[in-house]
Amino acid sequence: HESGHAIAGKYLEHTDPVHYITIIPRGQAGGFTLFRPQEDLENFKSRSEMYENIVMSLGGRIAEKLFLDDISTGASGDLEQATRVATAMITAYGMDESFGLAAMDQRAAQNDPEVKKRVNEILGEEMRYTVELIKNNKYRIDRMVDALMKKNKLTGEEMEELLKE
Repeated sequence: HESGHAIAGKYLEHTDPVHYITIIPRGQAGGFTLFRPQEDLENFKSRSEMYENIVMSLGGRIAEKLFLDDISTGASGDLEQATRVATAMITAYGMDESFGLAAMDQRAAQNDPEVKKRVNEILGEEMRYTVELIKNNKYRIDRMVDALMKKNKLTGEEMEELLKE
């Protein structure tokens, strides 16, 4: 799961670098991948960055499905994050042509069947992209899984070294 997030983040253009990955459970999380910005945080995100945020969020679920042939409840927070981003793109930021530029009340939007339909379409589109990204990097994910099973954690530098061709 965590390798899926890390690989998705590594091969997307607008994501922060991986700082740390662990499969040691912490609180509600069965593990986590920490991305740390290289620069000061900006107060805004581009449409491309938001789409990539969705892909990165879906990376863990897709890795589970492809390589474990099953899915777990471990992706619930990731799915909530992806849903929040897609919803905000539509209802708050005017980033969806079919909904135009008008901002919508967030509570009303959550119950709007057209918004839900479009959110699911966006998530489906980004899921298909994520599937290809994860499939194309299976051998890299296998390397990361082996290392994580031995050490339980990797720094960003260790991950970069591990993924060198």
